[in-house]
Amino acid sequence: MKTPPNPKRFSISSPEELAALLSTKVAHIEWVISHLGSLYHRKDRPKPNGTKRTLWIPHGALRPLQDQIQKEILGRSNFTDCAHGGVPKRSIITNAKHHVGKRILSTMDIKNCFPSISPERVRRVFEELGFSGQALSILTMLTTWEFQLPQGPPTSPAIANLALANLDRRQLGVAKQHGFTYTRFVDDLSASGGGRLRKVRNLQERIVETEGFSIKPLKDGQKKLMYREHDRQETTGLVVNRKINLPREKRKGIIGDTKAALRGKGEVNDSEKGKILWLASVNPDAGAAVVKAVRQQRRQP
Repeated sequence: MKTPPNPKRFSISSPEELAALLSTKVAHIEWVISHLGSLYHRKDRPKPNGTKRTLWIPHGALRPLQDQIQKEILGRSNFTDCAHGGVPKRSIITNAKHHVGKRILSTMDIKNCFPSISPERVRRVFEELGFSGQALSILTMLTTWEFQLPQGPPTSPAIANLALANLDRRQLGVAKQHGFTYTRFVDDLSASGGGRLRKVRNLQERIVETEGFSIKPLKDGQKKLMYREHDRQETTGLVVNRKINLPREKRKGIIGDTKAALRGKGEVNDSEKGKILWLASVNPDAGAAVVKAVRQQRRQP
């Protein structure tokens, strides 16, 4: 995989230059910065493990400004080929494709990835893109909150990818040296290949730690994060042993819920339709069978 550098695409230091780039006025930017406390809405979302993920949702005048930063600055950046989260035309499916049919799959998660990215690290991201002076400080203030990179703003996924670029490059170097494949989907790191993968697991973990992050501990009941061919090899919620697929229990759940909805109401709601489309995108054969059943039900008098 190539790891394109991020050349300094900009040479901007003044608020006036930054405002022109973002198609706004300096006074408007100053007003937004002075009202940041009222332009974020906190939302706590439960995680499967019982803890909560804190989202900071931008609204009002802040959101359009962040959209412009994403469009005019971050959207023009280069991302490592191994990064699949928050990158256009990439997804958990493109991430999983790299790990299908491998002898060994190794996974690890970065603990509290976004909160671990400090304003200083975000500042370095924009500095590497060519910003300096007051423009650099303004961009940092507009994209961080509560002394961290918040989850929720449209700018955060791209900033996280750029902040993790050096970690990616180091992991890719180890992968190339030892003949395995490495990818990352946001905070989920996956590696697959042959037996040498077992020997470098500790090295991979040290790279994460020396980059200023930590590894998420095993989940309750989870015994390992390295899977052989006879295990169910799963990364970012997708099974990759022979082909990309949803775990069996999730496939059965979607099919069962669809059949129950058709028997009861004679139709499926938007949430159920979304699940069917997701199944079809991952497993076209299984998804097509469910779609066919829905269409047949609709044709019945």
